[in-house]
Parts: sequence; structure tokens; C-alpha cells
Amino acid sequence: VKIMNCKKNKFNWDKKPEKKGLNIFVINIFVFFLFSLILTPTNVFAEDINITACGELGTEGATYVLQNDIVGTNQNPCFPISANNITLDCNGHSITNVQTGISISSKNNINIQNCNITANNNSSSITCSSSSHNTIAHSNLFVPDAYSIAIDFDSCTDTNITDSNIIALGYTNYGITFDFSNNNNITDSNIVGDYWGIYLNSSSYNNISNSTITSQG
Repeated sequence: VKIMNCKKNKFNWDKKPEKKGLNIFVINIFVFFLFSLILTPTNVFAEDINITACGELGTEGATYVLQNDIVGTNQNPCFPISANNITLDCNGHSITNVQTGISISSKNNINIQNCNITANNNSSSITCSSSSHNTIAHSNLFVPDAYSIAIDFDSCTDTNITDSNIIALGYTNYGITFDFSNNNNITDSNIVGDYWGIYLNSSSYNNISNSTITSQG
């Protein structure tokens, strides 16, 4: 050590440097990480979940991927959705012999895609109640028997149906019913109802574009 023109300098070689600044830095990093975990949406950490049979879909933010066709035992419904921000990708597989295929109740941001659902007598392929901001896409929804509704909306709003075939054959069947359901959009779809293709009750601002509707009612 070379010292020039300096006075009253003291050196204590045995004294360790203070770590006060380092400790504050570590604490700040920990606090930032903790708040990041709290504020991060749960779906950031969600992964695909493979499914092979009917059952409740209840992991928020998850994408459920169907691995095979399902022949049910008249379940009502086959897939009840019990959490927000869920995607059900049927992966082109079919769901048959069920009372209801998929049920959405009081849950939002649900995405249903690539599903082929055939429901039984007096039933529905998909029911939606008290829900909003959902999507039904690239699906074939079929109810061949009497007193059935392919898609049944009750207080279901801001939902998009796109690129789908919605077929309801049989006595007094409906393709889609809207009860107290507003601001929904149907695009690029084919809707067939033996009685009514689309039925609206106390529903407003629903838009249909680039779609065909066929009914005998």
C-alpha cells in the first residue's frame, strides 16, 4: 500500500466490511419476489391436464385435453366446469350417450373447442348459466332426440360461438336458446333446429354473422 500526502488515515485490517447495503438488497429482492407470487395470476403456472373420462373440471387456469372418445352412462353433465379461466380441448374426440355434455354455471372465461358432442333425449350438448366471456369454437354439437336444446343459454353474456355446427333434430328441438342473455356473437356457424334454429327470450344485442340458420318452426 502506497500512501502519499494523507493524514489521519486509520486502517483496521481485522475489521470486516459492513454488509448493511447487501442485506437491504437481499431483503428487497425477497419482498419483490413475494409480491410477484401474490400478484401473478394462477393460470401462469397451469399446465395441460390429460383426461380420459367424464368428471369435474376444477383447476383454475388449466387446459384439459381429451385423449379419447367417451361413451357415457347418461351423465348430467359429463363435464361440469367449476372454476374460471378453463379451456376444454376435446382434441376432435366425441362425447356420446350423456344427458348434458358440458355445463358452465357462474364461471367466466371458459373456452370449449374441438368437441363433438351428442346428447340424449330431453337434454343439451352445452348449457351456460350466469356466466360471461366464454368461447365455443370448432365444435359439432348434436341433439337427435325430442325436447332437446343443442346450446342452452340462461343469463349467459359476452360469449362467442364460432366455426361450429349446432344441430337439433327431433320433435320440438332448438338449436340455440337465449334466455336473458345479451351481447353474444355467433360467426361462421351452421345452426339447425327442428322447431326453432335460434330462440330468444328477453335477450338483446346478440349478433349473428356469416352463419346459416334452418328451422321448421
